[in-house]
Amino acid sequence: MKKQATILFLLLGISYTTFAQRIIKNPEYEFKSTGINTITQIERNKENTRIQIHSEFIPHWWITFDSTSYIKDADSGKKYFPIGIEGTTFGKQTFMPDSGDSIFTLVFPPLDKKMKKFDYMESETGEGSIFGVSLEKKKKQKTKQTEEGIYGTWKDMENHLATEADPSVNYGSNFFRKDTAHLRGFLKGYDSRAGFNTGMIYIDNVLTREDYPTVVQIHPDGRFEADFPLNQPWEGYIFFKRTTVPFYIEPGETLFISLDWEDFLMADRYRDRRYEFKNIVYKGTSARINAELCRIKVNTFSYRDFEKQLKTLSPADFKQQQLEALQEANDSLALKLKQNSTSIKGQQILKNKILLSFYGALFDYAMMRTHYAARDSTNEILKQPLPDDYYDFLTQINSNDKNLMIPNSFSSFINRYEFMGPFNKANMPFKPEDRFEVLSKEWIRKDSILRNDLQITPGLLFDIAKVRSLDYALSSITPKEGTLLVGQLTSSIAEPFLKEETMRMYAKKFPEGEKQAYKLPEGKATDIFRKMVNPHKGKFVLVDFWATTCGPCIYSIKEMQPLRDKYKGSPDLAFVYITDTGGSPESSYNKFISENDMGDNLFRLSEDEYNYLRQLFRFNGIPRYVMLNRDGDVIDDDFPGHSAKTELQKLLPDSK
Repeated sequence: MKKQATILFLLLGISYTTFAQRIIKNPEYEFKSTGINTITQIERNKENTRIQIHSEFIPHWWITFDSTSYIKDADSGKKYFPIGIEGTTFGKQTFMPDSGDSIFTLVFPPLDKKMKKFDYMESETGEGSIFGVSLEKKKKQKTKQTEEGIYGTWKDMENHLATEADPSVNYGSNFFRKDTAHLRGFLKGYDSRAGFNTGMIYIDNVLTREDYPTVVQIHPDGRFEADFPLNQPWEGYIFFKRTTVPFYIEPGETLFISLDWEDFLMADRYRDRRYEFKNIVYKGTSARINAELCRIKVNTFSYRDFEKQLKTLSPADFKQQQLEALQEANDSLALKLKQNSTSIKGQQILKNKILLSFYGALFDYAMMRTHYAARDSTNEILKQPLPDDYYDFLTQINSNDKNLMIPNSFSSFINRYEFMGPFNKANMPFKPEDRFEVLSKEWIRKDSILRNDLQITPGLLFDIAKVRSLDYALSSITPKEGTLLVGQLTSSIAEPFLKEETMRMYAKKFPEGEKQAYKLPEGKATDIFRKMVNPHKGKFVLVDFWATTCGPCIYSIKEMQPLRDKYKGSPDLAFVYITDTGGSPESSYNKFISENDMGDNLFRLSEDEYNYLRQLFRFNGIPRYVMLNRDGDVIDDDFPGHSAKTELQKLLPDSK
């Protein structure tokens, strides 16, 4: 009996141990690209496999689980699709509670007994997924890349980079200078399975409206790098998927940025805000300024309730509210500057960020009222005219302050400035033959409006607005008229660098000799592009970069339907449409192309591939049109889509 009891006890123990081994709590994993979901338990039995997921997200925001998600054996590649879910249903928008966290269980078929680890995939791109989930209880020590293994030690980097700038030094007379800026960095914890291997810096020349989007290439080991042209010191952002990384750099400088993947996961979780990085380090001449801009937060205008303010606040009330908020923001900054030793440059940037934000909101309020009034004719607030003194806030701006150009928000501010309401009085109807005379006097009329109506002495801001208008003006006049217009413009501009840019724009618009088609440079971007357009060699090719999330793109595609019908099956012309997964989600993309006859040359690229094409053809915004000749060379990399019918007739005069 004693022997039998012992055997029974051992059998029960073995059975219990075997069962216990089927439950793995908080399994180890190699890498994850989601900051929302964590696998907290795996339960394996003969009937199924139960994966418990702890979701942490913004309270009252929704998440969803798709039945197309799957588990993939990391070794064999075999896929297991879910057969059930607990805590919600597939495809349902499940709103997070006040706590912001919930537990769900995905039920899968039994896994192969030999499986050692798997990938939990929520998308084919790897976004929202967890890789290398271990089915073994033994914990493995995670290893992370370090800067020392790639760039040498921090001291080596400091020796390579220029020393930090003197905090007491201002910009002086060397503000404008053309040079290349060099960005280098390291993303600790990065894995090529993250779902992206590029970032983007959306650079634009605010003087001329030219775009210079630049790809930030991420290497498998976590290094990233980019080189881009600058005309002046600039505050910008690197856009990695949903994550934005702030930086400040000057022409000719090299800036090193150290990042941590844990911050990316937190940014993924807190999508309702621009996440503030906790583990970011800068090295280089401008390292101190970067650290200051990250550390010292300023109050800026929030557009969260902007539509409500438009509909409920009179122009006078909105203006008063923003001017008071501006003063409060300046007072708050002044206190922080007393408490924190801050460089002269850092102080100027912070102050101008506040000014551009609230004054930009005043411009937006005035500009958007017409739009909302057209949609709601009964709203009495929207019927109120702007008071005569609405724009007198402009008298508080030092219109010759070059430092205004540094914050990233200057681009939108100067756009609002050049199209502000008072300048509408300078616009005059004209006949085509009178175009030059009208254009040449337009800025004289606007100068008068500034001086007489707004009591403002024109300065650098006004000169920048004049140069920004040049591209459009030169497109509608002859080279001889362009020479006269540029002469008038440069004689009215004080800043030498703006004069140089004016002359460069003229030379670009009217090159010596006939404008020639150009070949694309060899490289990754061109290889991506050629795969789509090379099959059409022998034809002219009109390429349309678009997205379902772009209203003007949708409108233009529909408007061009008669042109596509006219040239359908043409031996002389092909239409090619290129979008990406980020701008055109799969469901909206499939719906749109099924409802619109866009032909067969449709391409939906990964965001990484599309980034390279943005850089190749230098466009930040869409739609963007590119025209190729019969040899596949570029005739026009900014083809005027609005006049496509006329331009195509010039290329193909014999087409009926």
